[in-house]
Amino acid sequence: MPTAEQLKRRPGREAMERLLSEIAPGGRITSITRLRGGISCGMHGVNITEKSGAKLRIVVRRYNNYWAENDPDVASREFKTLELLAKTDVPAPQPIWFETSGDIFGAPTIVQSRLPGRADLAPADLDAWLDRLADALAALHRAEFDSAATAHLKSHPERLARDIKSEGLIRRCAKHPDGERVLRVLDSSWPAMPGQTLIHTDYWPGNTVWSRGKLTGIVDWEMPALGEPAYDVAYCRQDLAMLFGLDAADRFLTHYEDVIGSRIEQPHFWDLLVATRAMGILSLWLPGYLDLGRTDITKPVMRRRFREFIQRALASA
Repeated sequence: MPTAEQLKRRPGREAMERLLSEIAPGGRITSITRLRGGISCGMHGVNITEKSGAKLRIVVRRYNNYWAENDPDVASREFKTLELLAKTDVPAPQPIWFETSGDIFGAPTIVQSRLPGRADLAPADLDAWLDRLADALAALHRAEFDSAATAHLKSHPERLARDIKSEGLIRRCAKHPDGERVLRVLDSSWPAMPGQTLIHTDYWPGNTVWSRGKLTGIVDWEMPALGEPAYDVAYCRQDLAMLFGLDAADRFLTHYEDVIGSRIEQPHFWDLLVATRAMGILSLWLPGYLDLGRTDITKPVMRRRFREFIQRALASA
């Protein structure tokens, strides 16, 4: 299976011709462009002129070798989730085609509609951008689904409870100066987690698409789950803190709470919980920022802002 670096290259001609026969027989491909920002997938925008003359704009998402080895159902799960979201007001791509075997592209692959715009990590109006970012997340968390429609989703609280006790996470946290204290606080304040809401689990600004100041969609649905909305909020806050500072993260939280009409309980707990995801591997996030144009973000800047994020949460514990 191809690596993340290999998937930056455009898909092979034979594979694209086979895809064309599946989704637009008799059509022709007019352009293929790599889309920036993907870490776990190779993403390419493809323009197609159908036999009728109609234009079709799609995204081909090919999952790297990690997914093939650890989660071979990733393409199926994302496709089913996009089908689910298509029946709601949540802005997301339309699902078109998928394969889990890798027979055509050499990796699990999903094809979806291409939304207008691109990721924007340097908005001209930061306050308005933060509000729209919170609005979209609130729309996701307000959406209602029956249990049969979400049967393909796993329980996120169960995963969290398992991961927080794993030797790998404990070792990574031990490398951070605040890691052991963070784990103690989490252990002493673990809340009940019913976990019945569809959450994204990787909601950060790089997984949203913008056009003319408007958020046109939420993308990268490879890890959806049934869980606590507070997790998505904290996860996004962590990235906002590293990209813009704590004030931006706080504005995002306040607007989200205003929209949903209630306050998140123990926000410090959720901030500390998501911080354990980055401890010991924080530098792995930097390529995503750089690829989307934030060349001002450096490892020292990330480490400083990450620790400020953690210490603020610890002070509130």
